[in-house]
Amino acid sequence: MDRDGRLAMLESVLAEMEVGFYSVSVDLTQVLHLNRAMETLYGRPASEFRARPRLWLEAIEPGEEVFIGDPLTEVLATGSARHLYRIVRPDGERRWVLDQTHRIAPSGDRPARLDCVLTDITRRMAVERELRSLPERIMRAQERERRILASELHDGAIQDLASLKLRLDELQIVSEGERPRVMEAANRQIDAVMAGLRDLVARVRPSMLDDLGLVPALR
Repeated sequence: MDRDGRLAMLESVLAEMEVGFYSVSVDLTQVLHLNRAMETLYGRPASEFRARPRLWLEAIEPGEEVFIGDPLTEVLATGSARHLYRIVRPDGERRWVLDQTHRIAPSGDRPARLDCVLTDITRRMAVERELRSLPERIMRAQERERRILASELHDGAIQDLASLKLRLDELQIVSEGERPRVMEAANRQIDAVMAGLRDLVARVRPSMLDDLGLVPALR
């Protein structure tokens, strides 16, 4: 298979993966090839890249070079480079790009070039950011639930138990004939405390979790 055939096959594979491919002369004066995914990723037509061969680097968000350095310096020195950075599209949208660039030596009448494979990993970065923040969000939710539980126990069960204690103390001083009334009131309070605690337990861990599992219970 000749070079054009291999290039067509590579472009077909990259197009399926929605990965940008950009080939430019080492002196950055001529764009040799770019695919449609490159235009989609950068939000710019092929004509802009051909007019400005350094455009794929010029689109890097200002300030990113502090972290990645000059991508060209590394690839020219070592033959390959791998960088992660954000680009700014014409509409102001920012995309995370994984840039894997290789220096290809001249061969025959073909000049030395840089072949760049650029992958949009914006979605992956967003997922990773969510996963990193998940433990902190879980801890905040647990702390909020603990405060709610403490408040409800204080305002409900603890108050009811304090009132029940007074009822039981009353048994020590009332007459024999009054004791059935006091015991009945105490039993009502015990029933109220038990009902309140059962309700609190059900809200903390609904029975559907045990019966159905988390996902069906959420539905």
